[in-house]
Amino acid sequence: MSPHTRRLRATIVLITALAALLALAAAASAETRTGESSTVIRENFPSGEVTLVKANASFESVAGTATVSFTTATGPDPESEAFVLAGLTTSADCTGQQTGRAIAEQLLFNPPPLLAFEDAFSSPGAIALAGSLSGALEVPAMKSVNGTTTTLSLTTGLLANASFNCAIVAATEGGGDEEETGGEEVPGEGEVPPGATFMIFPISVPPAPPAPPAIAPTPPPAPPAPAPPALKMGKLKPISLHVGKWQLVKVKVTNAGGTGTGLGSLRVKTAKGVLVKPERQQLPVLAPGATWTMTVRVQLTAKAKPKSTLKLTAAASGVTATGPLVLKAKG
Repeated sequence: MSPHTRRLRATIVLITALAALLALAAAASAETRTGESSTVIRENFPSGEVTLVKANASFESVAGTATVSFTTATGPDPESEAFVLAGLTTSADCTGQQTGRAIAEQLLFNPPPLLAFEDAFSSPGAIALAGSLSGALEVPAMKSVNGTTTTLSLTTGLLANASFNCAIVAATEGGGDEEETGGEEVPGEGEVPPGATFMIFPISVPPAPPAPPAIAPTPPPAPPAPAPPALKMGKLKPISLHVGKWQLVKVKVTNAGGTGTGLGSLRVKTAKGVLVKPERQQLPVLAPGATWTMTVRVQLTAKAKPKSTLKLTAAASGVTATGPLVLKAKG
């Protein structure tokens, strides 16, 4: 067994003392959970050579991919004996309000299955265990360092469909109550070694992005307002007639507009020596495009001029149409 593996097994109690590390839940729906924190909790931490600054974690349940990144105040020192333990958990308390000892005592009655990374600052690689406290299996893990940020990750079918809701990162310098076990130094059960700082924070499925605001359909353009009524009078030809004789004249009035007219009238303005019957008559309602024909009787008297011009006016709905009627005297 490698020294890293022995040390990880020896310090598992530290992890269980800080949070309810993991649990492989019954099959859960595929999802990716993420979370992050910059709140550092200190316990029995006198001075310390490792200070956590922030951490984030993610877990994808289909492939069983776990990733934990943490940033320290200073970069890893290859000569340091400090190390970081990290993992994912299912816990009813992911706030860090409980003490390490209280959580450890609770877990000792029913130890959960386990997922844990160990990253020794003096090692270029990291190791991980998955399984239970009594039968954890070493799982290949990847480690990358970028400045003061270290990222640990793994993918294993042992974690497929696990449901994690909490992440934990613990930085320690070792120490605490020691027992001799096969020549190795291990913390006493439920004890947190001096120099331990940890971060515990929830991970969850990010909320779905808000749906884009509904775009109201552009209303169709309003139809143009119908054109108002417009009266048009038919053109009348000059009429020649004998003095003293009545003549019938037909006058056509058309509504050339886009709306109907109301009741209107046709008036004839007479000239000297000219008789007209009737001088005024009613014009009925005309729909758009409709035409109405009216009859007017005219007569020239001896006082009439050889040529007389009468003015005809049709009016309805505030609009008018005018036209001349020319009368010529015969012999």
